[in-house]
Amino acid sequence: MKVLIVDDEVIIRTGLSKVIPWQELGFELLTPAGSAEEAIEVIQQECPDILLTDIRMYDMSGLELAEKAVNIHPDTEVIILSGYDDFQYTRQAIKQRVSDYLLKTSRTEDIIRTVLEAKTRIRQKRHFSSQVHFDKKKEQSRQLLQWLAYEDVQLQEDGVAAILNNFGLPLEGKYRVCLIEAEGWGENEQEESLLVFAAANLLGESLPGITLPQGQQIVFIMAEEAADGRQGQAAVTSYRNELDKTEQMLKCRLYLAQGGTVDRPGELPASYRMAKHTLRYRNWMKGNVWCWDEMSRRKGGLSICTAEEERSLSAILLTRNAGRLQSWVASFVEVRLMDPGTTVDTMEASVRSAVLAACRWLRSVTSDLGFEQDQALVLPDMVQQVPHSKDQLFRQLYTIMEQYHEMAAEGQESHVRKAMAYITEHVGEGISLQTVAGHIHVHPHYLSEIFRKETGMTFGDFVTGCKIRHAMHLLASSPIKVGEVAARVGFEDVKYFSKLFKKHTGVTPSVYRDTVPGQPAGNT
Repeated sequence: MKVLIVDDEVIIRTGLSKVIPWQELGFELLTPAGSAEEAIEVIQQECPDILLTDIRMYDMSGLELAEKAVNIHPDTEVIILSGYDDFQYTRQAIKQRVSDYLLKTSRTEDIIRTVLEAKTRIRQKRHFSSQVHFDKKKEQSRQLLQWLAYEDVQLQEDGVAAILNNFGLPLEGKYRVCLIEAEGWGENEQEESLLVFAAANLLGESLPGITLPQGQQIVFIMAEEAADGRQGQAAVTSYRNELDKTEQMLKCRLYLAQGGTVDRPGELPASYRMAKHTLRYRNWMKGNVWCWDEMSRRKGGLSICTAEEERSLSAILLTRNAGRLQSWVASFVEVRLMDPGTTVDTMEASVRSAVLAACRWLRSVTSDLGFEQDQALVLPDMVQQVPHSKDQLFRQLYTIMEQYHEMAAEGQESHVRKAMAYITEHVGEGISLQTVAGHIHVHPHYLSEIFRKETGMTFGDFVTGCKIRHAMHLLASSPIKVGEVAARVGFEDVKYFSKLFKKHTGVTPSVYRDTVPGQPAGNT
């Protein structure tokens, strides 16, 4: 704290400067002034916290100086020094907002006590003022965040302007809301909250705007001067620089989603919603800064798992190879990201389609293994949710893969179950006893024996039955020719196929197709 001594008697001001150990008491002693006029100049430049002034000076009284000092710097503590023990002076000093009144003949310890009491009052006033200001900003922050996030919360535009002004944001120009997320300090909520708080403090000192922590996110409100894209692009570059610095300091990872610009403070919730939508791209897009201006141009993309992708996925699920599954997921997502039209909604619809395809596969292969329908789809709740990232998609597909292999491994029928699943999956290919035995790593003769023992039928009969069932499905669901159906299920001779089909179903392929209601007519 700064102290200024004012007295037109050099011996007094020199004595007070030397006798009192100002530095040890935590004060910075300014050069003493020999007149009120000189003191006013120092007050204007240095804003002393404590003013010790003689009450009687030739150019201006100490009371007059006290009044001027308080007008210049309202928080100044004024201590009057007088050579007269006069109650009239004391009463007038109180009226002039003087803090204390000392006789020049006072003991050193009395002077020290008086200035320390003044120091205590200053600290109390500053603490109170700081706390009031802090409480006000805290309440305004709460109001602002609720108004941005909840459409049913109303806030008058002049109230918004007052809040923005209190935070130092200009009231003219365009405005933009950004959302920032942080990760890297741990996965529990307390660690995440500490990281968000630390990042908000650092970014608040470097980013030109309002930075407010909100749960696991940081809301950043900024003003833009220009309506064209140059200011926005420059802002993006600035964001990346500041994010990089903060990441290095906190050893974390930050992600920023930029909302669109709005023309008035009252439209800030719209920019907030844009930023919130843009932040959804974090789980799919590369980088750590995304702009609404770019993402809003995306209008759609592939929203399903294609038939070819389903086939390759089914083959991988059957192998229980996590590495191949990860590669499939990476390729599946990358194909969609390469499409500049892909949106978050089409991406999530597409990955959900992949999970449903895996569930259909599980239902099919486990049914052929002899499990009931309800057993075939006993999956964790996690699989029922829409995957919101590449990692979540992998975990859901991996869960389905493990579900199948756990079911296939139950009991002594493990090898038979695996063989049956392989046959079902490759029903349209040239399936032989040797091929299937090699896939499940057993001798063909052993597989033939346990197959007959566990299923009551020969290996060949089971293969033929699978082919006929698949043919029935093709005939009932598509208009392709009977010859093409035969080829798809692995028969080169159409007549032999028709003979086997009639043996198993009682009718020829053409008659079977005609008896299925509501199906397209085919060619024989």
